Amino acid sequence: MDDVLERIAAGTVDELELLRVYADQLILRGDPLGELIVVATDRLHRDTPELSRREDALIAVRTRELATLGHRGTYRWRRGFVDSASFQHAGDEQIELVFPLLAMRADARLLRRIEIHGLEYDGQGDLGPTFATLARLAPHFPRLAEVVVGIDLDLGNPWVDGPLALRDVSPLYAAYPALELLELDGARIELGDIVLPNVRRFQATRLAADDARRIVAAELPRLVDLELGFSRRAVDNVAACFGPLLHREFPHLEALSLALPTIEAQLWLTCELPDAPIARRVRRLAFRHASLDARCIERLIADRSRYRLLERLELGHTTLSASLQKQLLRVFGSALVLV
Repeated sequence: MDDVLERIAAGTVDELELLRVYADQLILRGDPLGELIVVATDRLHRDTPELSRREDALIAVRTRELATLGHRGTYRWRRGFVDSASFQHAGDEQIELVFPLLAMRADARLLRRIEIHGLEYDGQGDLGPTFATLARLAPHFPRLAEVVVGIDLDLGNPWVDGPLALRDVSPLYAAYPALELLELDGARIELGDIVLPNVRRFQATRLAADDARRIVAAELPRLVDLELGFSRRAVDNVAACFGPLLHREFPHLEALSLALPTIEAQLWLTCELPDAPIARRVRRLAFRHASLDARCIERLIADRSRYRLLERLELGHTTLSASLQKQLLRVFGSALVLV
């Protein structure tokens, strides 16, 4: 029976047929997961209210079992298996302890996405052990393609607790070469040598200025969406620090979001970006986490024609005069999105 599940996890083309075979074997053993798989796959062909209610009831039972794993987990299901698992992290909890327990469950074998949401109010926490644990458990999560770490709410004392500390992320790279999405929002990120051959979206915020060189050297051949935010610390030479990043070309990049440490750095960025190789194919440009003053906005307006492929411009909350807002709307029209 384990061989059938392994073939399913490997992404065999006849997955539905194998799921049926696996479900039959489970039913013969009296395992209720078999019925859940049958009901979930039946709904692909005939989605009746009765099947929907039965699937919901079976999922509710398994969700109560998963609740015993702790860390305020929520789960989304697909074809009888956990497709996505989301956990809340508060303070100094050892959230890494939940993943070996999850790895022991057959219904988590096809897990595709993991989310960790920081709700900080008691200590920084340390996700370094979590990334190391996930790397060690990679054989148990062969379909893991998306990892999201973010801070939903930070109520900690900024002088004592601070935001969630991510630490060393690099164990994920070799462990999950099929990773397609990696989002990292937290302090003290240690990126290491980035090798992510299949990642299409990469996000890292609260970076140190020195991390720019790691992005320049990164192996991200399929990257489509890049979002970077650098912490607010003065940089002696903005051009020397971030110039190589702007001259790094990603051949498939269509979406770019950049936030540099200071207003002056952002002004330099808006001046340099239109002709920079990194923005050559960009259709969606964002300054979501950046503070842009009037000079930056005027620069964007003046350079509109130089962004030849631009279809969408996202700006974070800015304090602008009414006349400058009107100019923005007139020049960018429906492409402008204020977030």
